[in-house]
Amino acid sequence: MFANHYSQEILNELSKCLRVMPHHQNTSGFFITIIEKLKELDDVKLQETDPKGEDQAKLPLQIQELSKTKAFSFIRADPNDPDIQFIQSYFGLRDDFPFDQLIAQDEHFKKIHFISKAVSDFLYTDANKHQIDLINLGVQVFQRNHSKFSGGECIYRVVQDGLVNVLPYVTKRVVRTRNIEVFKKFIMARYNSLTLAHLGDQDVFDQAEALATGCFVFVLDLGAGNVEVLSMHKFTKALSTMVGKEAALSLQLRYLNKAEQELGQGFCTAAENH
Repeated sequence: MFANHYSQEILNELSKCLRVMPHHQNTSGFFITIIEKLKELDDVKLQETDPKGEDQAKLPLQIQELSKTKAFSFIRADPNDPDIQFIQSYFGLRDDFPFDQLIAQDEHFKKIHFISKAVSDFLYTDANKHQIDLINLGVQVFQRNHSKFSGGECIYRVVQDGLVNVLPYVTKRVVRTRNIEVFKKFIMARYNSLTLAHLGDQDVFDQAEALATGCFVFVLDLGAGNVEVLSMHKFTKALSTMVGKEAALSLQLRYLNKAEQELGQGFCTAAENH
């Protein structure tokens, strides 16, 4: 299982680690451990200034290119790109949104991921050297929409996985409520009728009814600054919850009682094909 050329002292520590094999959960393999920092490194000067500095405009958008030694390509979003400008306009992203933290694997930007500022700054330090071999970056936040029911306006939809990262900057296409019963409806059934009789909440109905068809964000205000969010899509007569099976099941376990969970089993079945 592990190479035996390490000292016995190191081999003894491996019992504290975990290796997840690919066939265990139909994914790539994982090695899990915790590394504890015992002391500061000697003679290392940390750079406290902004790594982008005054030459930010001169830094390349390309983070990594495909090559014989690099298996994946990564590129930063250009704020002047028409697709990025559409996303900003459609979801009303504020002007202070960190567009340089949006990345994709090619210039087509079919799937857009979000990276943290710390990771973004770190990558800027490698912008011209390309000494890092990257295989994955960030969490997906936007995806090009190919639904035949979406019409021509909703070019990109927001993705549940990274929604919380962009929510503070979103000013359009948002439906907010404190009514947890409406939230329960959305996590129990994949599709919900866009009628006041079904939703049971005049304010939520009015907000949803006022939206043009397309993707929107549903926000449940839990108080004390805490929220739950859902990526959703409005059709002419229905609302669809755009959440995968695992996320839906997690929400059901947290917010539904046993009887409600049984009623919501159909959502997880439908989400398998999402």
